[in-house]
Amino acid sequence: MSLKNNEQTANYWANVSDTHEHGFWDIPGWREHQNVLASGKPAISWFDVMHQELRNQGKKPGHALSLGCGDGHLERKMIDNGVCTSIEGCDISSDLIKKAEQNALRHQGQIRYFIADLNRPNFKRGAYDLIIGTGIFHHVEKLERLFENLKLSLKPGGKLLLYDYVGPSRFQWSKLQTDYCNQWLKQLPKEYRTKKGYPAYYCLAKRAFDFTPLVSSKWVGKLIEKFTPSMVYAQYQRLKHAQLVMDELIPPHPDQFIATDPSEAIRSSEILPILKRYFVIEKQLPLGGTLAQPLFGRTVANFLNDKKGAEWAARILEEERKLVLDGSLPSDFVAVLAK
Repeated sequence: MSLKNNEQTANYWANVSDTHEHGFWDIPGWREHQNVLASGKPAISWFDVMHQELRNQGKKPGHALSLGCGDGHLERKMIDNGVCTSIEGCDISSDLIKKAEQNALRHQGQIRYFIADLNRPNFKRGAYDLIIGTGIFHHVEKLERLFENLKLSLKPGGKLLLYDYVGPSRFQWSKLQTDYCNQWLKQLPKEYRTKKGYPAYYCLAKRAFDFTPLVSSKWVGKLIEKFTPSMVYAQYQRLKHAQLVMDELIPPHPDQFIATDPSEAIRSSEILPILKRYFVIEKQLPLGGTLAQPLFGRTVANFLNDKKGAEWAARILEEERKLVLDGSLPSDFVAVLAK
């Protein structure tokens, strides 16, 4: 990605952190749902399972690297839980690095932060006992370059631990996946399908777009693509495909991410195949999200502090667990331990 896109991505996620924007992961029961998929028990997470696996292998806590650290929550957790004795955290956002440093004041000497572009990795050779990345690899375009550098950065016997979205790139969901989601959308009352969190100006723009004659026609789209900057075309596609009420699951136009986060799910479906070129997977856990992420992405606020909403969410998550565990649907989120 270009430096301009890097800055846009950094600003986007710094804003998400500042505004505490809700995501599908805030849906009632999500944590327990993932825990059951990972361990069979609602109170034991993928992180707990992988930490125990490291202990079972006789892996002693050492020096770690955390990729895409955000505000630093994971690094503090790893120190406090004895997963490592010291850790370095990196992120593309200078604002998030500053937050992480402030949050880690009580861990002085154990945690160090720095800015890094994972598309241009240059980590120290043979420096780390453990490298961890949670929700970051699906934002990386140069996956081959990153995995090669990470392999060289591990000490002998070092491990790579990742938790990530590995589903369809740019959220171009499969027909089977969209069919299951649309079955639920037909059942959900409108108050749970109404999207929340869009700025007022965006909702007004969408309504104006829908009422403007011919604006969504193919020839208008082609003219905009040909004669306007890419950002204008991206906003056009975003408005064209947006729904204020989700009556049907429609994959987003791939170009619309230029207007939000250009790195979003850029090569997510290639993460595991490319990982296997450089690492050997020792343990892989399915963590779902195949129905939850498309269905709850912009509707999650409707289900919070709502008894009936929580009941609907529980039913959807229960079906997702069944479909993932019996192999009917792939798991869009996974946790992987590799060497």
